[in-house]
Amino acid sequence: MPADWRTRVASSPLRTKVSRPIPALPLRKKTSRRPSAGSHRPRTAGGAPSEAHLWLGRAYGYQAQRSNLLRKPLLARKVHAHLEQAVACDPDHVAARWDLMEYYAKAPGFLGGSRRKAGEQAAVIARLDPAEGRKARQFLAEMGD
Repeated sequence: MPADWRTRVASSPLRTKVSRPIPALPLRKKTSRRPSAGSHRPRTAGGAPSEAHLWLGRAYGYQAQRSNLLRKPLLARKVHAHLEQAVACDPDHVAARWDLMEYYAKAPGFLGGSRRKAGEQAAVIARLDPAEGRKARQFLAEMGD
């Protein structure tokens, strides 16, 4: 390289000058990566673990729809587990019960699917919200055809 490369770089129009120094970032306090005894539930901003489990179940379901045949059963088990945990955390959560009912209606028996369980979820949805219950029963009737 020629000796004057520093002057060419310094006078280049592509080079910009920093008008103020970049502030130093505060250092994070080191924390242990070991989970605490109470960290078995997903943490959310609002503190609602049922919402976290519901959205995790939906995310795994979305991923399962786009995965290969060998991975689908593994993801389906995760969907089932998270939807059941969402219902266990908040039994009156209609959206969680609706997604669990849909899982039961569409999943094969070896992955936990069952028309009887889907009907039970539809009955609970009808007790919690009559309008949603009618939609749930209609959904199950259409799935039966």
